[in-house]
Amino acid sequence: MKTSFVDFFASDGVKLQGLLFEPEIKSSTLVLHIHGMAGSFYENSFIPVMAKNYTEANISFLAFNNRGHDYLCDLIKITSDGTDSLLGGAAYELIEDSLFDIEGAISFVKALGYNRIVLQGHSSGANKIVYSMTQKRLDAIGIAFLSPCDDVGLHIDEVGVKREELMKLAESYINAGTPNALMPENTFFSYWLSAKTYLECFKDGSPLDTFPYRNSNDEFSMFGNIELPMIITFGNDGEYLLQSPEEVQRLLEQKKSEQSIISFNVIDGASHSYTGKEDILTIKILDWIKTLHG
Repeated sequence: MKTSFVDFFASDGVKLQGLLFEPEIKSSTLVLHIHGMAGSFYENSFIPVMAKNYTEANISFLAFNNRGHDYLCDLIKITSDGTDSLLGGAAYELIEDSLFDIEGAISFVKALGYNRIVLQGHSSGANKIVYSMTQKRLDAIGIAFLSPCDDVGLHIDEVGVKREELMKLAESYINAGTPNALMPENTFFSYWLSAKTYLECFKDGSPLDTFPYRNSNDEFSMFGNIELPMIITFGNDGEYLLQSPEEVQRLLEQKKSEQSIISFNVIDGASHSYTGKEDILTIKILDWIKTLHG
């Protein structure tokens, strides 16, 4: 396995970094991993397992940091006048920018000769893929969703009636001209969020609200827009769900596009991050990739 540290640019000029894992004999297939909220290309224990197993199956693997990596980070953006420094990390990430990051990563790997790209998103990385696919038909042959969550539903369950107060506080920061002001601690679990990011993410129907499991009557219009083959995995021990994985499976099967074929997998004993179950997760994804055409 050949491992390379790479950097490239999102389609709007933001510089991104990652690790590219390639087999000894290069193929045309690559799995492109999009991490979740405050994640990174090195955080999850399944990343090195996937790197090993994918490359042994003659599939390349790119795990990269999108602009929402970690809680806070500095970003560099190339502009017509030179470079700008931007605030990044989960605290300042806007889901609407996910398209730029994913577009840039796809352009980068296509320039390397990969023309069979599988998008893989973990946790809110799945939401980022769904939102981006509603904005532009990305060049991929299939999508792997690992533990896609109803983050808005989790937030509502966590804060209850306090949500209205938090929304008003965020709006007051924005009206005062301070959209980057940080919301109170524990607004959403342990994440630090700016007022602008909080409003964009956690209102009903937001760009993050792509899996509204809390409302079975919702049309799931963003998810239902996807026509590519999908694999969706969950654990059943410590998963961030308000319903059982089986209930979520039945709901997504109802809401999917008629053109899309979904492979569902519930991994027994796995957590949201699949710790200790990395090989099982990877083998299931590899078996699914073998069924893809294109």
